[in-house]
Amino acid sequence: MTLKLKCMNCGYKFMPKSRVPTKCPYCDRNSLRKDDTASSLISDVGREK
Repeated sequence: MTLKLKCMNCGYKFMPKSRVPTKCPYCDRNSLRKDDTASSLISDVGREK
């Protein structure tokens, strides 16, 4: 399973190749979050948050 990240500041989406970065490569801010993919949204159906 590949990890997709999204910057909450500028909206840039990318998949890191070797390690998980702490900063966005586009805007250089610490606002990265895991991007919601279709499979992750489906697997979260019925779970309490």
